[in-house]
Amino acid sequence: MDRKVTTMGQIISQERALPGRDACVLPAPTCEVLVITRSATIVERVVVNLAAPAQVCYRVTAARDVASALPLLADNHFAALLYDGMTPEADAGERCGLLRAAAPGTAIIVLARDDDESQAVEALRCGAQDYVLASDFSPGRLSRLVHSAIQRHAHEVAGDELVRRAAITLDSIGDAVLSIDMEGRVSYLNRVAEMMTGWACSDALGKPLAVVFRLIDEMSRLPVPHPLLRALQENRTVELTANCLLVRQDGYEYLLEDSAAPIRAQDGQVSGAVIVFRDVSRLRANARDMTHLAQHDALTDLPNRLLFSERVASAIVLARRHKRLFALLYLDLDGFKCINDSLGHGCGDQLLRSVAGRLVAGVRASDTVCRQGGDEFVVLLSEVEGAADAAASAATILRTLAAPYAIDSHQLEITASIGISLYPRDGRDGETLLRCADSAMYRAKRGGRNRVVFFTAR
Repeated sequence: MDRKVTTMGQIISQERALPGRDACVLPAPTCEVLVITRSATIVERVVVNLAAPAQVCYRVTAARDVASALPLLADNHFAALLYDGMTPEADAGERCGLLRAAAPGTAIIVLARDDDESQAVEALRCGAQDYVLASDFSPGRLSRLVHSAIQRHAHEVAGDELVRRAAITLDSIGDAVLSIDMEGRVSYLNRVAEMMTGWACSDALGKPLAVVFRLIDEMSRLPVPHPLLRALQENRTVELTANCLLVRQDGYEYLLEDSAAPIRAQDGQVSGAVIVFRDVSRLRANARDMTHLAQHDALTDLPNRLLFSERVASAIVLARRHKRLFALLYLDLDGFKCINDSLGHGCGDQLLRSVAGRLVAGVRASDTVCRQGGDEFVVLLSEVEGAADAAASAATILRTLAAPYAIDSHQLEITASIGISLYPRDGRDGETLLRCADSAMYRAKRGGRNRVVFFTAR
């Protein structure tokens, strides 16, 4: 081994003799090391110790202090940095913090006094990978220590990068993610979880789960068991109970859908639990809206034929079970086409909405008013005492509809013709009853309109 030691700030090289021409051995890879010290003796000892037989050829550069080292670290090509913590220039921990910020990819090793390891320990807290005592500066020892520090730091950097990428990924998804440790304390929230809980991750860390993630039952308003804690206790994936609300820090509530699972380390041991949750309030509202649209008339918001058929089917079941009667009233507006053609469809639509409102107001809450289409409506009187009771309800409807309507600048008057069928006298299924009521309505039209006619078989 030939060594050449130059002045501070210059490269101090050590090159192993290359094998002979006939040898089939590749030269050892070169590893750049920076030494920060005012002592030429320490530099020499580093060069000597790193020259011990190893799998790596170390190339050493020296700097007198941290200030002169920072420009050298700018391109971040040093694999390791040996800092003389015995220098009087400043606190070793503080200086290691500066060095770590300047060279995040470099392993830092601190040279410590034999009688005072406190600064070296502080340096470890500030980002150093290891330290070596002055008395432990022996051939082979430093080479192994540097090699170990470089490998360890490489794993740490890789791990930090994985954590950083994982955090970026979790912040990019639409679901909220929250995790806890084995003691049930919050250990992580992504951005969506921060928004939904009202807690910043930095403020939530270490707090009990129930404080940050408050769950209540939608109906009873009582607290519900936390799926995260169940996942820990039962060591399995757990689904959240239905109709569960998350109460944000400011009191706003989200309807949740979620699942929680234990977090397992590489050795299979459970180290915590994670929950992935989402707000389904809008989805539920959209589902309700879609169901309503599928079952109601778009113009009047009355039940449509589909929903009306379901209501009639239910009425048949109840009437059969309790031996009761019910009636269907089939109603058609008299002269509506003339109003619609003369004043326009906009005016006609407003009139239909007003008629629908009066029909609903004129029957009981247990009854159903349906728009069949055009200017035709059907009313289900879910329970009547007999034909006279149905006729009285129909007469009330005629009087209600006869009052004038103020539509735009017009005062409109309209009447209706009503046909009535009774269960079970006129039919035992909805289709037959509707057909009979429709037939009776046409008889009312032919008989002079603005009247009520019961179905009779001819």
